[in-house]
Amino acid sequence: MTIDAGLKKVEAGDWEGGLAALAAAWSKTRCAKLAGEIDRLSAHALASVPPLAGEGKALQKAWEDRCAEGKLVGVEHLLTGIRDGTAVHVRARFDRLRERAPDPRVTQLVPLFANELHFRSAKPVWTAFFKLVAHTGDPRANKTLQKLLRATQKVLDEHPHADVLYFEQHMAKQLTQAIAKLPDEGAADDIAKIKKRVDAIIKKPFAAAAAAPSDADALFDAVLAAPSDAQALRVWVDSLVEAGDDRGTFAMLQLAEEQRELSKAEAKQAAKLLAANRLKWLGQAGSALEDKTATFRRGLLDSARLAKRAKRADLAAPEFRSVAQLWGRDASVFDHENLVSLRRLGTCAIPNPRSTTGPVGFDYPQYHYFDWDEVEVLCGLKLGKRITHLEMELPEGCDVSAVKKAFPKLDTVLVSYSFSISGTSKLGVFEPIMAWLSGMRDVIFLNIMDSRAADDGWFVDRLPESNVHFVYGGGELYRSYLRRAGKLDAVFTDTSSKGGFSDGRPAGHERDNWIKHRMGFLSRLPAVSSLSFRQRSTWPAADVEDLAKRTKKLSNVTLPKAKKPK
Repeated sequence: MTIDAGLKKVEAGDWEGGLAALAAAWSKTRCAKLAGEIDRLSAHALASVPPLAGEGKALQKAWEDRCAEGKLVGVEHLLTGIRDGTAVHVRARFDRLRERAPDPRVTQLVPLFANELHFRSAKPVWTAFFKLVAHTGDPRANKTLQKLLRATQKVLDEHPHADVLYFEQHMAKQLTQAIAKLPDEGAADDIAKIKKRVDAIIKKPFAAAAAAPSDADALFDAVLAAPSDAQALRVWVDSLVEAGDDRGTFAMLQLAEEQRELSKAEAKQAAKLLAANRLKWLGQAGSALEDKTATFRRGLLDSARLAKRAKRADLAAPEFRSVAQLWGRDASVFDHENLVSLRRLGTCAIPNPRSTTGPVGFDYPQYHYFDWDEVEVLCGLKLGKRITHLEMELPEGCDVSAVKKAFPKLDTVLVSYSFSISGTSKLGVFEPIMAWLSGMRDVIFLNIMDSRAADDGWFVDRLPESNVHFVYGGGELYRSYLRRAGKLDAVFTDTSSKGGFSDGRPAGHERDNWIKHRMGFLSRLPAVSSLSFRQRSTWPAADVEDLAKRTKKLSNVTLPKAKKPK
């Protein structure tokens, strides 16, 4: 079927048939501009499809069910939800997508997953990923894959005699093969005319026409005109509650949570209200955001990640005026005049301190940060003193003076050094930035070393006024060292759904080696006043016993809860 026939189907309201025809036409041309128009049409239709819901097995079933339907409208829900869950889930989803016809929208996964270090040690996941890239056959993936290959090859070249670079060797082989399989880019006829027709389609609302403006709409406009005005916010929320609007109830619950811990029933009610109304509450900003990344505070959009398709003009949506935290690959858009509330640059959510799903004060749903080229762009935007939080890559030996000058009021920094091997012999590369980091309230080190080589004390002792957090994506514990009333308290968060250091490993030599690997950092802790654990699930009793032995010289240790014997 031709491009013209596909557009006629969409214009007639047959979005499934139209998108299928356009994707089929793209698979013959491999035209990047045609793929962009498909992305635009798909984003416009996205509001008509509910996002995926659930966690763990429930989410996997929802994902499988949605994929089995084979529908093309709302396929972004499949793509943005693909990384939620275990490595087994992710691999299965890649395999299922390969059963579908090639779709250029799948290429959205390439820059996203290229930075996904959570699955760093899962070679089968990456193998399935590269098979999907080859199946899709989008020439646009070449640039990102080449960049990833260069970074991988650099590690191999710098450490030719290292015996722990199995992952890098695997990646180099897979990347080379995937790049070789990508076809050359083609062209579509009359792309300018195609764009005009798509422009006309997306100017029309996908769903029913909006209701007439109400008093609540005027109050909402007043809130967004001055997002920091607490009185205007309260008037708006009260008007919604009085009208029986779900958003009023949701905002009231979020306001209450700032003062106290919500009951289980209240937390469940808030989650249910958000799930049912998320797309509606995102408003005009929704089409520019990655699905399921937005968070709300006091009933207003608070943080999100810009979708790859987002343009600078999209930030003119009024909902962006309340956004305090934002991330996107085009760093040049962050000085948009509508981002009046922007304070945090990155993806780390800062939840309620009582949260048990991430490190104290932080949560890491995905790993994204600004690379050094993007940081240099940000430094030139003159965002000034209002930025207090920055997440960034640091090339080895880089000069941070431009960052210090551009963002003098930073109190939270996430840094990820751009090299893979970092043991005690490599700690010196961090020395030049320690004086700068020592002025921060919170410093987060992302993927700088695994447990075998971790020397927590080296960093914490050099940052005597900072809370220091270590995050490693391969199933390690998140480790937070908190300064409290002159004491140093350590809080470790176990991210494993199975619980413990063994993470389900069988008994015997394999289990002992695995535990030794994951507990390596315990031999190089700073002097802590207390040590406690937060856990997603109970631990095997043997793991708790091992931990007790390794921490017996420490005082005030609260061990994890162990599974009851059967």
